[in-house]
Formats: sequence, structure tokens, C-alpha cells
Amino acid sequence: MATFALPFGVWTLTDGQGEVLFNREFQPLWGRSEGEAAVKVAAERCVALMARVDHKHDVWLYGDEMPEPKRVELACAALREWGVPIPTEAELELCLRSLLMAGKSWRSLRRTFTFARSGELGC
Repeated sequence: MATFALPFGVWTLTDGQGEVLFNREFQPLWGRSEGEAAVKVAAERCVALMARVDHKHDVWLYGDEMPEPKRVELACAALREWGVPIPTEAELELCLRSLLMAGKSWRSLRRTFTFARSGELGC
């Protein structure tokens, strides 16, 4: 599994005082409270955090029908908006390789990686 995962959506906490960026496997990546900087979610906090998520207000950054390059672009935009470091080329490559191992088509992933490497993402 890649050490870096791109965000797939945003959860709102039940108290309305915080949000969580999560990946395609619905694992928390980054959290932030109102008016505070985003912090990486530690693995040991995942269970407690998940109990506080209000799924009625889930926000999806992209859908499965969207082309891979656009998904990466929208995920990077969310990271920028949250003030989270954008993945390096090596991290993107690891992420794409893990997707390939999970059964995604090489052609689709190769297009995404070429797109990401070309700097067209603006990340």
C-alpha cells in the first residue's frame, strides 16, 4: 500500500466543529477544527474519530466516472485548500502503483502519472 493516499472526500464531525479528509478506502487522512491548521490523523485515533463522523453531510471530491487526471487534480486542490503538503512525484508514483496492484488499468494509471508529472495539475 502506498504511504500517501489522495483524498476522496470530506466528512463533517457530529459537533460541526471539525472536518476530516478521507481516502478512497474511507480511511481518515487529515483532520482540522474550525480555524485551526490541518493535522495528519494518527492510526490510533481512527476508531474514536469515526464515531464522531456525521455521514449525512459527506462531501465527495469526485465520482468514479471522472477521468483519472481530473480526480488527481481535484484531490490536489483539496490538499491545497486544507494547507496540506502536495504529494511529491515519488509519492504519486507509489499511490498509482498501489492502484495498479488493486486492479486498475495500467493505461489509465499511466495517463494519470504522465499528466501529474507534466505539471499540468498545478499542484
